[in-house]
Amino acid sequence: MVEFILNDTFIRTGEPPGSSLLDFIRYKAGLNGTKIGCREGDCGACMVMEGSQEDGKLKYRTLVSCLTPLGNVHGKHIVTVEGLNMEHLSPAQQAIVEHGGTQCGFCTPGFVVSLTSHSLTEEAANPEKAIAALDGNICRCTGYKSVERAARALAAAMETGKHTNRLEQLVKNKQLPEYFSGIAGRLAGIQQPQRETA
Repeated sequence: MVEFILNDTFIRTGEPPGSSLLDFIRYKAGLNGTKIGCREGDCGACMVMEGSQEDGKLKYRTLVSCLTPLGNVHGKHIVTVEGLNMEHLSPAQQAIVEHGGTQCGFCTPGFVVSLTSHSLTEEAANPEKAIAALDGNICRCTGYKSVERAARALAAAMETGKHTNRLEQLVKNKQLPEYFSGIAGRLAGIQQPQRETA
C-alpha cells in the first residue's frame, strides 16, 4: 500500500506503485487543477509540490507528476494547486493576477505551484532565483514577461534575510493554508517500508 498526504487528506491506496502520480491526482482524487500537458516532464503543467522530512525538517520541492511513480510519494506530502487555496489569494496567486501573468490559464496552476515552492525556501529573497524557479514551466501565450514581473514582485514581497522556518512564518501570516502546520507530525505517523537485506 502507498500512503501519503495529498493536500490535507491522508491517502492509503492499493493502486500500482508504478502508476503515474498525475493520473492518481486527476482520476482517483478528482483534482483537475493539475493539468495533463506533454507527459514528458517538459512543460510544467502537472507541477506539484513534494514535502518530505530532511535532516529533521520538512522541506518542499517541485516535481512533475507525469513522470513520478505513485510509489515514490510514499510518506510524503503532495500539494496540488487546490491545496494552496484559502479564502483569499495566496501571494503567488495575487502576484500572477496583479501582473497579468495568465492568458489561456492552462499553465497557471503549474506557475503558482512553482512560485509557492520558491517562497518556502530558506534562502534570502532574490528576484533572479524566483525567475529561475520557473525554469520547468512553459507558457505559450504570455511571452513570459508578465510571469517574470509576477515572480519579481513575489520575491520583493518576501521578507529579506535567511529564515529557519519560512513555512511557519507563511502560515502565521495567512500566506499558506493552516493545515501546513500539522503536516510534519502527520508524516511521522506513516510507516516507511521495510528494506530487504542481503
